Amino acid sequence: MTHQTITVQTQADLDAALAAHRDDCQTTILIDSPAEVRLRPSPEALYSTDGLAAYLGVPVTTVYKWNKDGTGPRRISVGKYVRYRPVDVERWLDARAIDTARAGAA
Repeated sequence: MTHQTITVQTQADLDAALAAHRDDCQTTILIDSPAEVRLRPSPEALYSTDGLAAYLGVPVTTVYKWNKDGTGPRRISVGKYVRYRPVDVERWLDARAIDTARAGAA
């Protein structure tokens, strides 16, 4: 079996791709969505830079700056492309979470 890449733009497309390729280790599912779409990807999916920016609600240029400064989520180079695992994005967000009870005490 050859490797294939599927790009999705909606949650329905993502759900359909995951259902169709659940047991297929040769398929990469990329999330490349417009800013108004908030996807909840499965752990098998990867964010593109545009998809990550849309998910976080920030400009794509902000994600590029994070990459340049080394302050953004852990990323993966796939050839000339940059991709992000949802688990790495969630860990990065968790590390930046502010505990409101502790913040008020400071």
